[in-house]
Amino acid sequence: MAAPKDADDNEKSIVFIAEHAGRRIILPGDLEGRGSPNIFHNIGPVDVLISPHHGSPSANTTALAEQLTPDNVIVSARNSAHADRLRSVFGQVALYHTSDSGAVSVSVSPNGRLSITPFRNL
Repeated sequence: MAAPKDADDNEKSIVFIAEHAGRRIILPGDLEGRGSPNIFHNIGPVDVLISPHHGSPSANTTALAEQLTPDNVIVSARNSAHADRLRSVFGQVALYHTSDSGAVSVSVSPNGRLSITPFRNL
């Protein structure tokens, strides 16, 4: 689906969806605004969501959480300032912040076993 001609850069962000062995991981870049509902409404549940726009409250909405129902959310940001807000939006998901966890590794085995490993020991 094409973004509106007057869309800003974040509304036209590239979204990558990886599916393997029954698992789904979505990397939405900085997608927000009018671009978000156009993309996410047909995706359905995901195992891992890389939080759009570095955990920004305007990009991580209740509608996004309801559309994707992620089991795990990874926030790549310099701090965890929005942690409480994200927890209220996504509920009881595993929430990783790279500012606390360091790099976060996600892997899916051929039999569908999902593994998420933070770089730092917490």
